Amino acid sequence: MPTHSRHFVRASSAGALLVVSLSACSPIVDVDAAPDAANPACAEVMIALPDQVAGNELRETNSQGTAAWG
Repeated sequence: MPTHSRHFVRASSAGALLVVSLSACSPIVDVDAAPDAANPACAEVMIALPDQVAGNELRETNSQGTAAWG
């Protein structure tokens, strides 16, 4: 995996965990898209995301290239 993809995955993972902790009660998670969210490499990451993390279900977000669980 190219270095920029690894950095994106790490940043996305950290951001997703933060979103989960801040938005546990809202139906759609409000997330600002990263500047590179439309990058085709992001699609590979989004497709590979699990349906559950630590028993928390994948939730709907309001911006491209983002994910949240819980």
